[in-house]
Amino acid sequence: MQKKMLFLTFALGACCALPSVAPAAPGAKGEIVKTLEFTDQNGQNSVVLRLTGEFARPEDRPESDANRAEHSRELFAECFVEKDGQQKQAWRVYDFIHGCPFQLRLGFFPDLAAVTDLDRDGISEVWLPYYGACQSDITPPGMKIIMYEGGQKHAVRGEAHHPEVPDSGRYQADAAFKKAPQSFRRYADELWQKMLKAESQLDYNTM
Repeated sequence: MQKKMLFLTFALGACCALPSVAPAAPGAKGEIVKTLEFTDQNGQNSVVLRLTGEFARPEDRPESDANRAEHSRELFAECFVEKDGQQKQAWRVYDFIHGCPFQLRLGFFPDLAAVTDLDRDGISEVWLPYYGACQSDITPPGMKIIMYEGGQKHAVRGEAHHPEVPDSGRYQADAAFKKAPQSFRRYADELWQKMLKAESQLDYNTM
């Protein structure tokens, strides 16, 4: 049975000026798994994707005769924008699985992260696909697409496919996606299909 876990996303708005090279924001954790760099009407952009290893928070339960040890993992995506000599953090994505006593699965699909300008308005779209679960059975991992166009967040949420789980592999788009141009929705659907294939090929035993 898959334990119900917190699997949340937070976004932070623009903040104070940062040094000229886009580092992690104060307090950022994890190893860099991918960096996306591009220029659009907002300026020079750098998006940094980070993922922690498994760790035990103070509140995570240790192993005992009666209980499995609990562990946690977190991921981050930070966008820094430089314009007119000033650099700011435009947005930040933070997601996590905390207190997992089973198989903890959380990570980006780095090869599928991308930058587009599908509506050709000069403001780039940044696509961040990832997955996560605390699993003890065949219940498929959750999957998400977080997309930012400037400061506007869009999200697609669903789960991976498993042949023994009816109706698995589906997703739901949030209100922002439903109002977005058709080109966005089409790209999101195509990306979701690529995520399903990529997830089916993951070797979780090596992670």
